[in-house]
Amino acid sequence: MVLFVLAGCVGSPSPKATTTGSPPTETTTIPVTATSTTSSTPTPTTISQAKILDYQNLEAPTRRILRAAIENGSVTVTRSNLSGRVSPDKDGWYVRHQGELYKMSWEYQGFRGEYQLRNATKVNASAIDDASAAIEYRNLSAHAQRMFDTARMGGETETYGANFPNQFRNNRYVKYHGEYYELRTVVGDYVTYQLSLKKV
Repeated sequence: MVLFVLAGCVGSPSPKATTTGSPPTETTTIPVTATSTTSSTPTPTTISQAKILDYQNLEAPTRRILRAAIENGSVTVTRSNLSGRVSPDKDGWYVRHQGELYKMSWEYQGFRGEYQLRNATKVNASAIDDASAAIEYRNLSAHAQRMFDTARMGGETETYGANFPNQFRNNRYVKYHGEYYELRTVVGDYVTYQLSLKKV
């Protein structure tokens, strides 16, 4: 699906009293500053371990999205590029990365056109009626070459928005080692969100 590949928050649950004899709930205590007219002492809040995701245990595409959000403060993503473990349904959840805890928040951004290079099929040169619609493989960017190689081998590339190579938007064919390949490119509207990560 087309990575390639370019905040509203909810409060944490309040601490609950533990009844004698009940099994304890595993939680993490995070100090946060609370405004008070009687004391300036930070008031701790508790976060359920069930709402904390470990960065290292997530899939590689998801880690790339989270790393971009950590480095830039936020990132725009399509719903189709998200795994079930990191999605807008988990607004207010946390990610632990390199010993630091980050709170996730999501903001709906609407729909956006996304491109995907589905495959590249070998065709006869006689089938090409417009030579200007073909581009030499060596003239592709390194990124476009990687995408073409994947498509030529029968694999689908990831979904991309602004980062989808213009060379594939403007050309229907790629000439590779003297042979022509027809590109099958699809475009669709996908729901997008802004994911923000804030250190706590």
